Amino acid sequence: MKQLIIVFFLIYINKSIGQIHDNGIGGYGYIQYELMHNSRYQSNWTQGGGGLIINNVYYAGLYYGSQLAAFNNLISGQDSSLYWISMADNKNKTFTLTASEIGGEFGGIIWAEKPLQINLGMKVGAFISNLNDLENSRNHNTRAFFSFSPQAQIALMPLKLIKFQFGLGYKWVLYNDSRLEQVGLIGSRNTMFNSFYTSISMIFGSF
Repeated sequence: MKQLIIVFFLIYINKSIGQIHDNGIGGYGYIQYELMHNSRYQSNWTQGGGGLIINNVYYAGLYYGSQLAAFNNLISGQDSSLYWISMADNKNKTFTLTASEIGGEFGGIIWAEKPLQINLGMKVGAFISNLNDLENSRNHNTRAFFSFSPQAQIALMPLKLIKFQFGLGYKWVLYNDSRLEQVGLIGSRNTMFNSFYTSISMIFGSF
């Protein structure tokens, strides 16, 4: 829902700047779905955002994203956990971790204004983690961690004001979370949210 609100707001802004696109400044707004590939425990992501386009080639903007489901620490069908809360007397803890992300993005477009385009971009932001200890009914403090995601996308532009993009990227999160012990059953906590992803997105704007 937050992503849709962002997109509708940016589309409204685009109405006022949409005519200024040839060798000038335009605007865009988008929604995106990301399918994570090398982590079988984390959920997929949805994102929404937008910003400005300069000379139909360079763009910069803001984005917000969230996982479709919380990370569940308990292994399904087993009485064991993937990670353990630091300094816990009973390490076999059941907790959920709700993740979201907010930040900025920038990049450039190859073959701008053509029906087939290539979009090369980077997202840099804060990965926001909310840890909920289910056994002790305790919600730990929300913390933020540095993240960035380079991505390449192929864009199809059937109409002047809309694009469909299909992409490949990598989400890197420096998840040095002291609330969890350093090593769990599936490796270091620092890399638990790192993953390649494929994406599909729809963009509205002044192209």
